[in-house]
Amino acid sequence: MKKIVSIICLVVTALAVASSCDRSEQDFEKAQQIHTSEAYLEFIKNHSKADLAEVARDSVVAIYSRNIDLKKIQEKNYGIADISINRRLNELIQQRAQMAYELAQDINTVEGWKTFILNTPANMLQDAEARLQEREEDALWGSESIAWETANSRNTLAAFGKYLGLYPKGKHVREAEKRYVDLDVASVFAGKHGTLPQMDKGYSTGTSYSVIEIENRTQYELTVSYSGPDSKRVVLQPGATKKVNINNGHYMVAARCGHGVIPYAGQENLDGSYYSSSFYISTSRY
Repeated sequence: MKKIVSIICLVVTALAVASSCDRSEQDFEKAQQIHTSEAYLEFIKNHSKADLAEVARDSVVAIYSRNIDLKKIQEKNYGIADISINRRLNELIQQRAQMAYELAQDINTVEGWKTFILNTPANMLQDAEARLQEREEDALWGSESIAWETANSRNTLAAFGKYLGLYPKGKHVREAEKRYVDLDVASVFAGKHGTLPQMDKGYSTGTSYSVIEIENRTQYELTVSYSGPDSKRVVLQPGATKKVNINNGHYMVAARCGHGVIPYAGQENLDGSYYSSSFYISTSRY
């Protein structure tokens, strides 16, 4: 009698398994007909142990893979409790983000990097923001006219120096050189400096300009800058002497040779005479 009961239990169990398989297959067919991530997730919820659950998980990932807005996918955190699907989606996002980065790198334009940053999770941007800044900076110097606007708006030594370096024959070279010298001299006056002695004044030339003879008696390259009506910069090698003509007027003058030597600054009123100035090092270093 006990054997008969056991056989009946086995038959009932087999029928239950068969019924469960039939139901999972039917539900999977319904999910396939609807073919949405929600439908497959509902199937997984009801049949997490079924063989078709893995196929359903692959289907969810495949549907998400067609969504190119990776940032939104991550922000929504998928809304999925299934660990396996979340892991696969994370791998998908990382792959897509890397592909998008490589594409932005190949294009290497302002718009390309902006698009990448807009559509990529913050933790996968790599150095995209720095690359965007580089391209935006490059765009500000891409033509002579735009470069001049950029230098003017920034009004810094670095900006005018960059303009002069990129466009040495540009339309605004003379003005850029004057602005550069004026800012350079102002920076010397604003910082730690010694007082520049007055130049030796010789005979009057009777002209609208003055002649200055500069001698570099230091062992370093010397730069002497005159900021005024006719701003100029004179560079002399060690032991060299140069003569320069400068329009008359009031000038702020700066002299420096680097190498830790304190720069010097002073003022001169040029009145159409011949001047001479000799530079040598007699002060301590910084």
